[in-house]
Amino acid sequence: MLWCLAALSGWITRGQLLHEASSKVSLLRSGAPLWQWTLHQPSDLVAGRVFGSADLTATTNGLTIVSRDGTPFEMGLPLASPVDLAHWPLLRLAMQSDHGGVVDLIYQPLESAEPCSAHHAATVSRDKTQLAIDLRDLAWRSTDGRTCRPPGVVAYMLRLRVTLPAGAMLTVHSAALASTESTSLPAVIDRQIADIHLSGAEAADAWMPQPDALARYQTPIVRLPENASAEAMLLLRDRIRQYWPAAIILPFGQPLSAEASSHMPTWLDAGVCCLYLGWLIWLAMRQRPGVIRPWTEIAAIATGPFWLIAGLHWGPEPSLPSIAAFLGALIYGGQSEWRRRPVDWGWWGDAGPTGSTRLFRYPSQPR
Repeated sequence: MLWCLAALSGWITRGQLLHEASSKVSLLRSGAPLWQWTLHQPSDLVAGRVFGSADLTATTNGLTIVSRDGTPFEMGLPLASPVDLAHWPLLRLAMQSDHGGVVDLIYQPLESAEPCSAHHAATVSRDKTQLAIDLRDLAWRSTDGRTCRPPGVVAYMLRLRVTLPAGAMLTVHSAALASTESTSLPAVIDRQIADIHLSGAEAADAWMPQPDALARYQTPIVRLPENASAEAMLLLRDRIRQYWPAAIILPFGQPLSAEASSHMPTWLDAGVCCLYLGWLIWLAMRQRPGVIRPWTEIAAIATGPFWLIAGLHWGPEPSLPSIAAFLGALIYGGQSEWRRRPVDWGWWGDAGPTGSTRLFRYPSQPR
């Protein structure tokens, strides 16, 4: 049973890695940004708010921020995964203000690292709707005034600090990172092609790239070790992204389809969810006091959480059918226990010849 679960989780993880790699390759070949933020709701910002003395509202044009007293306020761009500001150093901002103002930038690569900021990175006004900021050309300083290097891989914090006159309004639409270099990828990525092959000889959480490889590649194709477990593949994926956020990470011996792969179609995902919920309702209607079908109930209750967790449907954009299946399993399990109450406890072997003293429970029989 455990072997089957491990094999299933490995198969699901390999499929997820292929989906992520295919989506990334499609974006790179089309020239679309790998990292972009569409700012339409407060939840599109870190903590769902602006840090400072300003009022945030959502409008049809984007997020509108009104400065209360003219002091700087900050907006955090959410980082679901590391971003590569060394190879994608152009920050494009779609924003407009009804008064002149100044935009500063702040980055912090890791939680344990100190933040660095660049003052007067750009200016906003009524006439400007698009800003393009080259992060390499800015003067970066730490909080104590020391010089910082231009940002590289950033995994913790990327913020905009804006200074406007009191009562001035700023409308923010989107932000995106762009590269000044074209990305070269093979026309066909078969089951063998790779820039880096991982052998699995070292621990996944301790892997580090060679210095020459780190300087040579921008979007390397990385092959994971053969027979790696689901946990090892995910650990290595996260470890590789700490050095190459744009890496194409593929399972061992798996080709990448020329067409972008996708998850289960929405209609099929919703259809399977409806069938599963219907099965739970049918099982609930057939329940009778004193009648227990342990394996059926274990399968019914475990399917929903397993679909959500092992299927990797929980993330920044979770699958609604999977969440519905998960909640349905919890409700089914709860109502099953409630309908069986009261539950009596007894000693295993009370009526038997062995005199065993194991504690067990059984549902009360109808009287």
